[in-house]
Amino acid sequence: MRNVCAVIVSYNPEDYLIPNVMVIRPQVDEVIIIDNGSSEKSLHILDTVSKIEGVKVIYNNDNLGISAALNIGIKYAMNADYSWVATFDQDSKVAPEFISSMLSAYELCEYKNSVAIIFPIYYNPVTGRRLSFGSDGTPMTSGNLLPTYIFPKVGLFDEDFFIDYVDVEFCLRCLFHGFRTIEAQNAILYHASGKPTQHRFLWEDILVTHHSPLRGYYGARNRVVLWKRYFLVEPYWVKQDIINMVRHILKIVLYEKDVIKKLFSILKGTYHGFVGKTGKYK
Repeated sequence: MRNVCAVIVSYNPEDYLIPNVMVIRPQVDEVIIIDNGSSEKSLHILDTVSKIEGVKVIYNNDNLGISAALNIGIKYAMNADYSWVATFDQDSKVAPEFISSMLSAYELCEYKNSVAIIFPIYYNPVTGRRLSFGSDGTPMTSGNLLPTYIFPKVGLFDEDFFIDYVDVEFCLRCLFHGFRTIEAQNAILYHASGKPTQHRFLWEDILVTHHSPLRGYYGARNRVVLWKRYFLVEPYWVKQDIINMVRHILKIVLYEKDVIKKLFSILKGTYHGFVGKTGKYK
């Protein structure tokens, strides 16, 4: 085997979790599912996957957030002496050769000792769009392959973020410590964020995610926290992310429902980011 432990974070999963796990399981040594306090309706699904050989489910009594759940899985992998951790969302799908493609990209890399994250190409099955972050990009958490030696050097995921920008914060931290990320161009992750729809605006096709107001709050708050941390060391990234936030707000105004509620959540999150309020929203 490849000495890889897969960590999947679940929260009220549906039946799609079962085939997703069954594709991942033969590619790794063990699959650890960290459940963030799912409802009774989803427990039978988790019970089904827990009976698959080599799959373990760790149950949290409450929703601790994606960062805390990931850290539980990472600590498990490190204590079990795994060399690699592959992180996944519950609704992400991969091909049977996904992990081998990721490791092949690593073997071809000329700076192996500096690699913190290997990430795939992302394919949105709803829109048919492919997303590439390029070399040394800041990819989403799902589908990443990380060497466990990196965590004692840069730390675990930031649990103050709870959800949203957890991935970006970790990537920026790795880059700040002199590590690099690589893109495995032959590895495809099938993933749709939110409930996406595609629209034509002037000369551009744009993707609208339709996230909830709560997700809007976390996204606005956490990106402001990152702006404050990195505006001196990553000014170009901060500038681009400010532009992305403006674009995001425009898409909400033009194409989404509950506009006032979502804009208020973004405003509140932005304020909390500037005053340094983090953690789970209460």
